[in-house]
Amino acid sequence: MLKKIQILSPASPIFKNITDEYIDVFQSHKDKVNDVPPNFDIIAIDGDNIIQAIENKKFNIWGFQFHPEGLFLVLLTILVGREEELDPLS
Repeated sequence: MLKKIQILSPASPIFKNITDEYIDVFQSHKDKVNDVPPNFDIIAIDGDNIIQAIENKKFNIWGFQFHPEGLFLVLLTILVGREEELDPLS
């Protein structure tokens, strides 16, 4: 199912190439995150204020509740040409 999410942190490297504040993403379940791990920030939510993306800036780690691979355009926008920038080992 398509769901609209709000990007709270457009400066996050993972959303760097996305210029819209709201984007449609694919979500196929009703799981949700209640507590964010230490040192992670919430970077996207949906219309029900359910966490949709988190990030740890120090280690370049991201977590998604939606499926970025579900909409090929979203996945391409996030990844293309940015392999080194997003690599946590670089």
